[in-house]
Amino acid sequence: FYFQAALTYCQDDLARECLSLIDSDPETVFRSRRFTEMSEEALIYILQSDKLMADEGEILKAVKEWATVNSVVSGETMGEVCRNAIEHVRFPLIDPDELSFIEKENARKNYIPLHLISGAWKFHALKEAHPNDVQTRPRAGTLPKKSLRAIGLGE
Repeated sequence: FYFQAALTYCQDDLARECLSLIDSDPETVFRSRRFTEMSEEALIYILQSDKLMADEGEILKAVKEWATVNSVVSGETMGEVCRNAIEHVRFPLIDPDELSFIEKENARKNYIPLHLISGAWKFHALKEAHPNDVQTRPRAGTLPKKSLRAIGLGE
């Protein structure tokens, strides 16, 4: 996996080129067998991108898959494995119906810190985004939703 090697060996130009390809087709990367083998550093690097062409629900699904596999390999809980990466999932960009399902699932699996879920509910209740809040900044692949009108992505 060239991206992982580029980050490991501080090849910044190659890492940027790889990220550009990942940004344009994240589904191919998320579904690849190698995705779950990538380091936490590489995953976070991807999750920090505003150019990622995926909706946040799909991004969360990929992070969950990565955490599940790495939890089995490491013997740690999913919450321990993804505690840093999960902070880069933009929960306020998830539709309230889906967020409700995620919250119920999290009550059983406990891999998402409560402050991320409560922050998303606060966004949906107040319907306002702060300009410097990365959590409410849409990605290139964020789909328009009625619940995202506050940030100009309403249906």
